[in-house]
Amino acid sequence: MEIQKDLRRRRHRMESYDQKLEQRAAKHEFLRDRNNVTTCRSPGYKLEADWKSEMQQKRQMEFQRRRQIVQAATHQADEKESNKETKVTMRTNRQRVSLIHRQSLISAEDLGITWPDVHSIGKATWITSPPLHGAGGKNKIGQLHSDVSQTFPHTPQQPSLRKSMDISDKVVKQDQSGLVTLTSQPQQRNACCQTKHGYCTVKEADLVQLSEYLQDALWREDSLKQKLAILQHTTSTLLLSHDNVWKICCKEDKMKGKIGALESQLKICVQRLSRDGTKKLLLQSEQQRQELEEMAVAALQRVTDQKTKAQDRAHSLKMALQTAQVESSQCRERYEEERRKCAQLRTSLVQNIDHINLLQSQLEKVMGQEATLESQLLQQKHTEAELHLKINLLEDNLHTCRTQLETWRHQDTKIQ
Repeated sequence: MEIQKDLRRRRHRMESYDQKLEQRAAKHEFLRDRNNVTTCRSPGYKLEADWKSEMQQKRQMEFQRRRQIVQAATHQADEKESNKETKVTMRTNRQRVSLIHRQSLISAEDLGITWPDVHSIGKATWITSPPLHGAGGKNKIGQLHSDVSQTFPHTPQQPSLRKSMDISDKVVKQDQSGLVTLTSQPQQRNACCQTKHGYCTVKEADLVQLSEYLQDALWREDSLKQKLAILQHTTSTLLLSHDNVWKICCKEDKMKGKIGALESQLKICVQRLSRDGTKKLLLQSEQQRQELEEMAVAALQRVTDQKTKAQDRAHSLKMALQTAQVESSQCRERYEEERRKCAQLRTSLVQNIDHINLLQSQLEKVMGQEATLESQLLQQKHTEAELHLKINLLEDNLHTCRTQLETWRHQDTKIQ
């Protein structure tokens, strides 16, 4: 009987401890993701807070009155109005940052991206004009460099992104043409096979392809900038030639005016001089006039030739500018597409990280449940062993009772 009492006490203790564990686990599960809302800030106590604030204000007014602090009536009225309008503001619950606004963890160095320096365009050989003699050549060169600096201002470098994963050894090689290519070392593992704890996997081939696309876009952008600089140089030369043509036309008009004045002077001289002298002067003047006309015709021919050449060159430059604009629009579209792909990859990476965290929390829950089930199984085994002991004790008691009954029956038979 004493053994049975001890077993009952142990069993009661074990059950109470298990119940406590279950209650504690349920409480932790309930309090895990609960917002921090305290009772002192709950809306139910708003009236009590207002009453307390009014009482405190009354105490302050009484204290000021006893200290004989004189205030103006207007100031008191303003204080009363402000006291009436004061309200207890509730603190809003803190919200978590949405997944879209999180920053990416991939850096430009891991992708092998090298941002170009736009100031290197001014030092290129194709921008420098042919050697010009005198101070005019220096001024033209300075004007050209100033135009290039105005058209291509210094753009700040792209902000580096944060790191998310450790991509295995990469080597950046630069070709003679200026393109940057990525070559991975021979001992390179696949990024989607093994990663660090808490990070998502992204294929390394996709990252390399994306970096190549970005480098191609940057190279095309540099080529477009170079073409635009060439176009600007040619337009400046065209403007100068146009100014020269305009000056030549003005000089031609002046020469025609001078010729008319000389003809009028010749007429006056012919009237004054004799016939022989006039004939000689006429012959000389005709020769001079012919020479001047030939010079004017040659100058006009040069001007017309230069004008036609300038028009043809302007037409070709317009066509080149249109093609450059089309190429720039295509490059911009490709850049936008690659940018969208990058944004999608970032969002998918963040979502995968959150999914991994959720799976990890679920695994921890399952491990906890498994531990509780193992403890329950051990308890059941213990109770089963105790029950076997009880059964053995009861069998022994039953055997003794049977022997006693048999002895009593033998005694009864003997007495009869």
